[in-house]
Formats: sequence, structure tokens, C-alpha cells
Amino acid sequence: MKVNIYHHVTLVPQSADDNCWLAAIAMLKGATTYTTGPYVDTGFFRSDYSGIPTQALYYQKLAKAYRLRYAELNPRASTTKTLSQFQKLLTIAPVGVFDTQPVNVKGKFTAHATVIGAMRGNGTPSGTILTEYNPLPVNQGKIDPPISYQAWIKRPRYSQAILCLLY
Repeated sequence: MKVNIYHHVTLVPQSADDNCWLAAIAMLKGATTYTTGPYVDTGFFRSDYSGIPTQALYYQKLAKAYRLRYAELNPRASTTKTLSQFQKLLTIAPVGVFDTQPVNVKGKFTAHATVIGAMRGNGTPSGTILTEYNPLPVNQGKIDPPISYQAWIKRPRYSQAILCLLY
């Protein structure tokens, strides 16, 4: 089953270490810059993951504040199942991925937000490629090298779920 989904996404770099989430929201909404907009507790993005309230509740509030849809993707489920779920989300709109990822060799994790704007391939986890818009590095951003869905979903993550927001 061929997959060929493409959304025009304008890369919006983050302007500081702790505002990737704003850059991702701007990309989801088709903006080229961002402002803080509705008030949301940003403490989640300004600290290491330990001791922070449940991610799901935080991201549900974030989605509501910015009028986005919220969905969860469980990376520990089968990659074929999650690929199908992710494809359904991406068919609707670009998907903002709000996740906790390792940031250094010491095993610390931090929250980070990116946007997936395209998916193409043969519909299998290893044969389906994602295009990820990353607001890092600060004041630059970058489109990450293409990555298979299988490699992307198996990245080391602290979180139990990949929390997706879409417009």
C-alpha cells in the first residue's frame, strides 16, 4: 500500500532553548513567526522531566488553549499498528510531536516538540519515510534527514506516549 502524504510546512526556528513548543504550534498553524498567545504553564518545557505532572494532562491543556486536536501514540505498541494510526492523523494535517527525548549521554531527558509534515513509502514501518521539521538549533531550525517510521518510533523516549497535536 503506497503512502504519499505531504503538507506544506514552513520551518519556524525556536528563539530560545525553551520555546520549541511555540515554534511547533506556529508551524502547525501555518505561521512564520510566533508569540506566546494564550497563557499556558511553560514550566514543563523549562526543566528536566523528573517531577513534572503527567504529560497527557499538560498537553491536553496546551491543545485546548491553542485550539488544536490532541491524540496519543504509544511507541511500545506494534509499529504496524502505530504506523496506521499515525498515517490517519497525518492525512488530516501536519502533526506536532510533543515528546521527551534524551538530550545528552548522561541519560537526561527533556521535552521537545517537532512537526511531521510528510510521509511517503510502501506502507510498512521500515519502508515508510517521515519528514520532520525541527525548531532546533536555536534561531535556525532544520528539516531533519529523512527517517523511516520504524527508526523514528523506536527512538529512545522517556515518555509512555508520543503526544500529537494537530490543527
